[in-house]
Amino acid sequence: METITLKVTSNCLNHVKNARTWSQAQITILHPKFDASAKNKVNIAIGGIINLVVGDTHAIWHSHNNTTEQQMKNFERLFPLLANNPDKEVKFLYNSY
Repeated sequence: METITLKVTSNCLNHVKNARTWSQAQITILHPKFDASAKNKVNIAIGGIINLVVGDTHAIWHSHNNTTEQQMKNFERLFPLLANNPDKEVKFLYNSY
């Protein structure tokens, strides 16, 4: 497994709180950069158990993780965990699949 560094920025957290919707929620990817886009999504498993979709070079968006209920739940569990410490960089092991 490789290492991924993630954070939820205070700006994103404020935006989501003010909008009162998940639609703009994103988890910033600091490392590595993915060759991903809305048309070229990458599936990752954080810690081997949290399956998410990366559809951007630098962020994991809630809107890219609404294909399955499980993906949505995974995002909605990870986001608040990181948001408890806004702007704090957290490293996880992950693999692409």
